[in-house]
Formats: sequence, structure tokens, C-alpha cells
Amino acid sequence: MAVDKLKLSQSQINWARSEICKHDENLAKSYLGLMRFLSANPEFIGKFRGNNPPQFGTLEYFVKTAEMFAIGRTISPPVNSGKTSDPLLGSLFQQLKSCTFSEVENAVRIHGDFMVLENKVGKILEHYLSARLEPLGWIWCSGDFVEKVDFVKIVSGKNHKLLQVKNKDVTENSSSAKGRGDVPKWARLKGKKAVADWQNFPDLEARSLISEADFLEYGKSIGHDWLNSN
Repeated sequence: MAVDKLKLSQSQINWARSEICKHDENLAKSYLGLMRFLSANPEFIGKFRGNNPPQFGTLEYFVKTAEMFAIGRTISPPVNSGKTSDPLLGSLFQQLKSCTFSEVENAVRIHGDFMVLENKVGKILEHYLSARLEPLGWIWCSGDFVEKVDFVKIVSGKNHKLLQVKNKDVTENSSSAKGRGDVPKWARLKGKKAVADWQNFPDLEARSLISEADFLEYGKSIGHDWLNSN
């Protein structure tokens, strides 16, 4: 079902600009572009939880989403709780490997580190694409308040390109595919062998700017920043 378009007044645009500039003036162009996109395509406006969620176009909405947009672009260092979710796993590991309890604890810690880092890679991928694509007119929908879309590019006035990004191409169930709708999806790694698929990135202009080697160097630099922040 079609959703009626919304129109932002100059006062609303000024509110939005003021709020994002409180966090980072360099994000104003992208944030305002995203607000204009949402006003023209309100079916992508995400829903907030709670009894009185802020409505699109209100000052409260810009206050909340500007903060989410800015904070969503930060990548905090990984934190491992050091605990396994199921005590039976440690017991089984100890039996199968004939190892000591301290060795089990070490395995749990290492496994936890990998799990936490795996969750960070997807965020690093979006961060990397933002750095390479936003100069080409793409906007990273950081902050998780936009439905179904990770990146949007406004082309030819009111027309736009949409993209959902994944680190790996996993098989979608029917409900996930339905939830994504007609939004194109691109995954960095394809198939069981996890082959990099940069050559098939949907923006032809961007293909010369992105690569697996470049992404790996970018990710390593973030890891280096984590070490220096400790």
C-alpha cells in the first residue's frame, strides 16, 4: 500500500541541521539528505518503541535520530564477557580434548573473542563503504532508524538507488526476504568458500574505489586504533 509523502518545511530542515551539527557538522549533508529521502519515501521510516515515540518531522525526532546517526558511525572496541552461554559446552570440550579446566577457560575466551569480532566486521564493512561511497553521493543510513536500507543514493532529482549490505551471503528465509522487499542486496563474501565479490558491487563507479585488499587494510587500521585507545 502506498504511503503519502511528507514535506519538510524550512523550519524542520533548520531543526534537523541544528541537531546534527551538535554532534558533527561534517555529517550535516548526509543527515539532511537522508531526512529528505525519508520525507519522500516514508515507507522506510523506522518505528520506535515506547508509548510516545517521536514522530517524523518533530523536533524530538531530529534530536533522537541525529544522535543515533552520529553514534551509529562509531566502532567501539570489542568486549568479551569471557563466559560461555551453556555450561555443557565447556564440559563437552573438556571431555573431547582431554584438557584441563584452565584450558577450557582459555578456549571459551578465544571463542568469545572471535564471536565478538565477527559481529564487528559487519559494522566495519559499512564504515568502509561509507568512506568510499559517500563522496559519490551515497548516504550510509547509520543509526538503525531506517527500515530495510543500509545505503541510499539520490540520483536525477527525486530518483534514488537503495542497497542492503551483508558481510556474507546467507540463505534468507521467506520472512526475511519479504521484510527486505525490493531493496537490492550485496554481500562481500559469497558461497561456502567465502569468495570476495567486490567486482559485482552494484555501483559501477564505485568498483574502481573498493577492493578486498583495501577493505582489509581499512579494517586493520581500525584494529590498530583500538589498541592505541587502551
